[in-house]
Amino acid sequence: MEEKTERTKIILDTDIGDDADDALAICLAVKSRELDILGITTVFRNTAARAKIAVSLLRELGREDIPVYAGLQISILTFNTFNRFI
Repeated sequence: MEEKTERTKIILDTDIGDDADDALAICLAVKSRELDILGITTVFRNTAARAKIAVSLLRELGREDIPVYAGLQISILTFNTFNRFI
């Protein structure tokens, strides 16, 4: 009988599309029996295109149930407390 273990809930924050490391991380996380991926967010520059890449990868992995969200295209560190550029 297989023992049930609680899976660790995670959100992956990625800049997928520049090199293979983020795609590999998503693949490994999806195939892990220890992780429960709540969602994937994309960051850095063209976040909408990065989100499309993540969606395509998840489709190939048969995990279209994982939501993907495009984030800000610039670092939040460029904003001060009044949402103005520093």
